[in-house]
Amino acid sequence: MKKISLWALIGAFSFTLACTGAKVTSTTSTKNQADTSIYPAWYNNDGFATDSTSFLAVSEGVSTDSTMALTRANSQAKVRLESNIAKELEAVRKALVKNGSSTADTKGFIVALRNAHYRVQDEATISNSIALKKGTSYVAFAEAQISKSEVHDILKNSIGKNARYWRVLMNDSSFNELLGM
Repeated sequence: MKKISLWALIGAFSFTLACTGAKVTSTTSTKNQADTSIYPAWYNNDGFATDSTSFLAVSEGVSTDSTMALTRANSQAKVRLESNIAKELEAVRKALVKNGSSTADTKGFIVALRNAHYRVQDEATISNSIALKKGTSYVAFAEAQISKSEVHDILKNSIGKNARYWRVLMNDSSFNELLGM
């Protein structure tokens, strides 16, 4: 009889523990859903966007210091902006090569294009940023942007030094479409 009572007690304890564990999982799930509300309304979850006049990128930074969290978010937003614009420009270059441009496939053209888009980080501005206290840390959000006309000017001042390279870009419809020209 004592063995049955002991097994019944162990079974009841295991059942209670299992039910309690399910409640904790449910609470954790609800907490994770609530965490998404920390994002500011302007934060684009895709990370990168473009409209008719500008390119935008967002990022986050975390630190125990609000200023450091903002610095990290600002820096990463600019890096993401430059990286995505670089991908867009590389797609234009590859399309040029596919359409028969031997100029766009030269080392000089590729280097000039890459050197130009690296300047995006320097020219981009932070259009939105905020640091929010989250437990013992701060979570910062930042949005970097650069106008399409500024990207055009950066490219013109870099690649435009070589008239042939600049002519190849300016005569390409995908390049003009990218920059809204």
